[in-house]
Amino acid sequence: MGELTEFASGAGRGLGGLSRRQFAERAVKSKEVLLAAMGHLGHQHVNDYVREPNAVLEEQVLLVAHCFVATWPTREKPHPVDVVAMAVLKCGKLEASLVRRIFGGFSLESDLSAPTEAQLQKEGLRIAREVVVRDSRADLVGYGKAFFERNVIAVELKNAPEACERLADQLADYRRAADSVRVVMSPECLARASLARGELAEPFAYAECISKMGAELWTLDSTTGEFQRIKGASSGAYVSADYELLWTRLAGVAVAA
Repeated sequence: MGELTEFASGAGRGLGGLSRRQFAERAVKSKEVLLAAMGHLGHQHVNDYVREPNAVLEEQVLLVAHCFVATWPTREKPHPVDVVAMAVLKCGKLEASLVRRIFGGFSLESDLSAPTEAQLQKEGLRIAREVVVRDSRADLVGYGKAFFERNVIAVELKNAPEACERLADQLADYRRAADSVRVVMSPECLARASLARGELAEPFAYAECISKMGAELWTLDSTTGEFQRIKGASSGAYVSADYELLWTRLAGVAVAA
């Protein structure tokens, strides 16, 4: 185990909701990744380390990450492993497919759909796609009825930070018409969104923001195929008229199917 991996062990979850050890274990497999991170963080002698083993590169990456943290301008400082993760995402020198493997990302938003449908079906729900909810359109709606209990879960899929710009309005619409709301994105998307918001030192701030909007935040890791519930939703209640309208629409979908 190299120095970066050892340092990340037991360090909890970081950027993108990935465990810091999990990120480190994926990143250190590639010399290209370690050299790119060193360069992005300002290491002055990257070329001198090209032939060194990855264990030596881990030590150098962690060294420059600590230097980055030491010069951070605010009192709350980022975790060194998150600094390395930021460098991997922002260096611009790595193949997109390699970055996706490290961060569990997807090529397309639509790639999130089938596994999310499968997850909802595991929960005993039927699936409707592209459902109009007030002024928005939910990517998926899971719904079901047991005795007198109905359950409606509106799901919004995201795969890029720019796609999150309308999220507040979308979640407001869904919250009025569903029992619960989920946002599902890859760890890569969550990490990039956090960086776009300037939240390197607070990697869970965006999850808190989504929670306050009334939605749960889930990640789906393409590398493992696993879902992770990052943050639950703040309490809230649907509006009966909007809920009944959506349920009627879903019943129509069921009949049409």
